[in-house]
Amino acid sequence: MTWLSEVSEETWIVSDTHFKHANINRHEPVRLEEMQKAGFDDPDEFLVSNWNSVVKEGELVIHLGDFSSKKGLDILNRLNGRIILLLGNHDIPMINKLKQFAQDYPEKLYIVIGVDGSDLHCKAEWASALIREFSGKIIMFSHYPLITDDEYMRGKALDTKQAMEEVYRREQCNLNIHGHVHSKDEHTDKSREINVSVERIDFKPRRLCNVIQSFI
Repeated sequence: MTWLSEVSEETWIVSDTHFKHANINRHEPVRLEEMQKAGFDDPDEFLVSNWNSVVKEGELVIHLGDFSSKKGLDILNRLNGRIILLLGNHDIPMINKLKQFAQDYPEKLYIVIGVDGSDLHCKAEWASALIREFSGKIIMFSHYPLITDDEYMRGKALDTKQAMEEVYRREQCNLNIHGHVHSKDEHTDKSREINVSVERIDFKPRRLCNVIQSFI
């Protein structure tokens, strides 16, 4: 069973929810500000409410990684929709728990491992990406921004990013939709990259067609 063939411009997209990550408001104070404006005192409840205000049951959502901490997996069953998860750096340490959840609840979660939409070999163990063509653009969806260099990225995360970047170039993609950088995207290439971290999309999933339209 796979939902990847169903991905369309009506699919919802979001990244970097970081459910149950205790320090996220400290790293991204804009979350705290928006949460309080909306009348919430819990960042997870704020995001769950926002998510379910737009996504209906059965609809497809692409999540570009860093879903939660190990303590946050229970939130998956509170979210509307069917979730395709591309792995982020915070998801790797809990990959076994994620795989078990996907096995127990196949109607809720599908995990992408590898690069779907390319016949090219990607040598990185934790490569996780989709390549699709919409609105005349060959788009690669990934957790990491693949065009912009991140001076803080290192180790396996850097190896993964660079391996997927090579596939991006060889497949002649011309747009990368990503997360990872949250609100700190001042160094990304706005002519070829779109950041859909929650801080950049009003803290709720957004229709892919609207994301692409904002770029065009």
